[in-house]
Amino acid sequence: PWLGTFHSLCDRLLRIEGLEIGIDPHFNIMTTTDQWLFIKSHLFDFNLSYYRPLGNPTKFIISIIHFFSRLQDEVIRPEEFKKFSQEKKDTAHNQEEIIEAQRLMELADTFTVYTQLKHQESLYDFGDLINLTLQLFKTRPNIRQKYQQQFQHVLVDEFQDTNIAQYEL
Repeated sequence: PWLGTFHSLCDRLLRIEGLEIGIDPHFNIMTTTDQWLFIKSHLFDFNLSYYRPLGNPTKFIISIIHFFSRLQDEVIRPEEFKKFSQEKKDTAHNQEEIIEAQRLMELADTFTVYTQLKHQESLYDFGDLINLTLQLFKTRPNIRQKYQQQFQHVLVDEFQDTNIAQYEL
């Protein structure tokens, strides 16, 4: 038996099996502070306009981090969010809807680039641990079956506090 949090169990699984989905087993996990510094260091790699104001270009970084974390909690991948944002843009009728759609597109593009940069640098955040483990189990049924046989029972403390990604796992 294993004992741990969702994140520690996923960390362990990805270090053992992550190569199956292209994950470097020597990856590092970013805290929120690390994420802030990472985004700041790549700020001009993102096509930001609204979310990088000239007078204070780092103003929205923490909000972006929390938004991306929420997407991960809901198991929304960058390509799904981009598709949703594009649909909002295509169906916008008035100026307010157009501006909102542009902001969503900006976030969708940033989420895509952010995800790519993290993978290139073998850096992942806590949401990635769960989502990448879900990806591993969905795309490698033999590995999923291995752990289904190993873990016949799972006890989750504070079950009412789990998010969609944790519940799916």
